Amino acid sequence: MNFTLEKATMDRIDECQEVFLNSALFELYKRDDCIQKWVREGVERGEVYIAVSSQNEVIGYMWIEWTGFVGTYPYLALFGVKKKYRGEGVGRALIRIYKGLCKELGYKKCTMFVSKPNVRARKLYMSEGFRKCGEVKGFVFPDIDECIMIKDL
Repeated sequence: MNFTLEKATMDRIDECQEVFLNSALFELYKRDDCIQKWVREGVERGEVYIAVSSQNEVIGYMWIEWTGFVGTYPYLALFGVKKKYRGEGVGRALIRIYKGLCKELGYKKCTMFVSKPNVRARKLYMSEGFRKCGEVKGFVFPDIDECIMIKDL
């Protein structure tokens, strides 16, 4: 699947939020409008890259906090692919872009959290060389544990 990578702007905020509809992440965190708040925050901070199709449709979202993990390493704060594009390589391509950007900027590691119940996402990240290095119990909500994932570059 071909797409272009762009910095997200507030005029595309609704399209960015649509990326997460019908996703495992949305189902886990739909309480208190968490996803909507996070999507907006990332775009407002200017830290979001979006995958845009040839039809100018936002099909992927990637929020990178460059020193978000213990103030030292890049942290993929929020990541998603629009439902009808899942399984077409968009997620894998975005993860590779994330790793490439981190390496290009001289970082030795890149990081992310993934909800423990989100098995499909964990499999993707592990297939791209990320390893689980720990768990945080009840990080956002008491009933959802997060896996800390890290990749040596």
